[in-house]
Amino acid sequence: MYSNTGLGVAKSENGGTTWVDQVDGMTAVQTFDIAQANDKNIVWIGANGGLAKTTNFTDTVPTWEYPILPDVGISSVQAVWVKPNNGNYVVAGLSDYISISTNGGATWNHASTPAFFGRIEEIVPSSVDSQTLYAVYTNTSLIDDYYNGGVLKSIDSGVNWTELNFPTTLASSALAVATNDGHDVLYVGIGSGGNETGVYTYNGTNWEKLDEDFNGLYVNNILVQPEDNNIIFVSCEAASTIGSLFKSTDAGATWMVITAGLTDANHLGAMAVQSDKNDTMYLAGQESSSNQGLIYKSTDGGESWSTYYTGLKQEFYYALQFDGLISGNDRGLFSLKSLGKITLKSYRQNGQATLRITLRDAATRDVLSDRSLKIYRKVSGQTWKIIKRATTNKRGRIVVRAAAAKKTKFKVIWQPQSADQAEYTKTTSRLLTID
Repeated sequence: MYSNTGLGVAKSENGGTTWVDQVDGMTAVQTFDIAQANDKNIVWIGANGGLAKTTNFTDTVPTWEYPILPDVGISSVQAVWVKPNNGNYVVAGLSDYISISTNGGATWNHASTPAFFGRIEEIVPSSVDSQTLYAVYTNTSLIDDYYNGGVLKSIDSGVNWTELNFPTTLASSALAVATNDGHDVLYVGIGSGGNETGVYTYNGTNWEKLDEDFNGLYVNNILVQPEDNNIIFVSCEAASTIGSLFKSTDAGATWMVITAGLTDANHLGAMAVQSDKNDTMYLAGQESSSNQGLIYKSTDGGESWSTYYTGLKQEFYYALQFDGLISGNDRGLFSLKSLGKITLKSYRQNGQATLRITLRDAATRDVLSDRSLKIYRKVSGQTWKIIKRATTNKRGRIVVRAAAAKKTKFKVIWQPQSADQAEYTKTTSRLLTID
């Protein structure tokens, strides 16, 4: 007998009297947050059931230590931060407190924080100081301050925290940090349960609410463009896509609604920017008509979107991070890569085949220029052989002529190189048989 649990899949061999968790690697584990050190092999995740850690993330099959429990009775870790230059130093955001380990999770200490009830939703580093962290929490106390929230600040890598006096009648949910004149500027979104909607900014002294009310929708996620902090995205919770993704190019003074490619999406949430291409972005949500989990991709700075990955019904993505693309969702932690699409056409004349080849991004349909492809030929009774290596032109095209008797087969393979390896996986065209 099998059952889905908060930790994933459980197995019983005695009619349900006792259960054993069947967690294989990091599948079937609800994953909320992802943190990666400068050493790309070290990844921590916050999950239902505790923390998980790997020190060989770049291997084909990483080995995970799970669950790592910062305290007795911990059932969930919603937020996690790892010191970039020390993968053993980790800060975990829990319900009612924050914990720190300096030895890779072997031992833990409670951080010094103001008293709060609820859970830490996000831990975000300063954009100007390596020792400064910010944390946003939602207060779910059923006694006092129901569905309120707050923002905390630490200037010593999470050991001690102070309250930044976020307006106490609001439920804070999403947090992003920008830079302005060498100082941090915080953007904090109002989440489900708040008595109003919108985003507040904090300049180090005062809180100020932005004029935009985001169509009265609760904020799920805020992203500041790393290369241009004037560009900000806000994704919102909605029953439809109308007004659920917003973009500002002037640090939040004015906003535009993004709808291109999002006409059947809801529950828009986690966002990520590709580390080597700031115009390439990813956005998580669900399809309204089917309730399937979706990840969208944009290659024009978020102006338009295409479906990049389709998941399961009711699946929700809590975290996206680009090193390749890593997604944390209801089913676990997954590495996703874009597909190319090779179109292969031909015509034959006088024993020669003219092959017309086009390479595009399968999700966005963008042409992929200056990519090296291998063209293979298989003559009846022989094995496949490479007949040419060629590079796509600015339109993503290649034209090749080759000897071809009837029943000769051709195929084209693109093996991404250099920076493309993080974004794309190997792509093979359909087989083409010359009639």
